[in-house]
Amino acid sequence: PLRPGAATSFSAPGASTVEDVALAGLLHDLGLTTVPATVLNTPPEQWIQADRDLYEDHPEATIRIIRERKLVVSELVHRIILQHHEKYNGSGFPKQLAGDRISVGAQLIAIANALYEATIPEEGKRTPSPRETLEKMSRFASENPALAPFHPDLLKKICRLFGT
Repeated sequence: PLRPGAATSFSAPGASTVEDVALAGLLHDLGLTTVPATVLNTPPEQWIQADRDLYEDHPEATIRIIRERKLVVSELVHRIILQHHEKYNGSGFPKQLAGDRISVGAQLIAIANALYEATIPEEGKRTPSPRETLEKMSRFASENPALAPFHPDLLKKICRLFGT
């Protein structure tokens, strides 16, 4: 488990402390402020390539904002921010990293983002609970290991936190 000032039980490159993950979690999407609202308010399947490029630049835009504002954060926080859209299966961005090449902190933020997005209430639709969403994510990962977007062991640990 993550403890203040302690490395995670994952020995993957970029093992994170609670503080690293918390700070990266607060800052990771600052770069979305550089993406026009017209892009953010359009479903991704309707984006043209230029829209996708703007969106996929937001992790780097976040780092630029941090540097321009002279915020002092560790290189690990930078790495977590840059990697928060990487997928365990290698299909993410910006570098299509796969597996344990993605920092644990970035994977935690990716799971949190997916959980948040899946549980946003939509008018006329039933909103799944976090537990239901995690069960669905876990089921998908076990049925489709080559397509799994999240580290399977990390996802299992998070599922246990929710009693799934």
